[in-house]
Amino acid sequence: MEPRRRELWENPPTPATRDAYLAWNYGENLRQPEHEFQVELDQKKFRAAQHVEQMHTGDNFRPPRVVLISSKIPKCHLLTKIYKDDVIPVLYDFDSNSFTELLDAITRRLDEFKKNCKARSIMVLCQGGPGYIYLLRNYAVTPQKLHKPSYRPVVGFWRAMAGLISKLSPLESAIHIFGFNLVGNEQGKQLVLMLQSLMYPNLVRVEPVTEETDEGRDIVNQYLNYGRYKILSKDANTTKEVDFQKEGIGQVKRFHGPPMLRVAR
Repeated sequence: MEPRRRELWENPPTPATRDAYLAWNYGENLRQPEHEFQVELDQKKFRAAQHVEQMHTGDNFRPPRVVLISSKIPKCHLLTKIYKDDVIPVLYDFDSNSFTELLDAITRRLDEFKKNCKARSIMVLCQGGPGYIYLLRNYAVTPQKLHKPSYRPVVGFWRAMAGLISKLSPLESAIHIFGFNLVGNEQGKQLVLMLQSLMYPNLVRVEPVTEETDEGRDIVNQYLNYGRYKILSKDANTTKEVDFQKEGIGQVKRFHGPPMLRVAR
């Protein structure tokens, strides 16, 4: 990833300098006319897409967040009961779904929320570990495998998911990866950089999230009621059913539409 682009993602500008996001710099050694032309073209495309999105949604629209939940997550069906009011849960089948079906499901649910709207951010809640992401069966994603022709659907999925993120508030535009410690080794850090490179020209950050930090817990709380999530995760690997009201947390709030979307063949 080019140094300037990495700097912008790691140290995002304040809203007052939002246009700095578009000041891409491909490095002094690549500053040739054709590269400068491509940068300018990408800037214009971004602004045009931003304008079209604003026309569809209106000036005061606040896009929803999306949480994509793998069926391999223990008690995944209960996660659809603890999301925040402005979050759309999408529960998918780890064993049978395709990447295209995941993208179609997210798009449909966004259209149900508001026609032609996009997500403020997306949380991917799935299996994995240090250095790899296990989003779908037969696709354990590592830096090495991303170069294989058989993993082109994975590359296409991440590129397309970046296109589902709203351009209205670039400071909030992110894909959060949660459920495991992805960056627990160097391979994981390399994988994040590779996925980040797939986001361009969309201005979307790829951020692994861990509960071990205050920042990570704050991010989880943007999507899920963190108190309920902790109760659920405590009993995740048991047969015990969770009654949130008995736990003294109060009434579970529900989304305006169906609580979840199970995508199946």
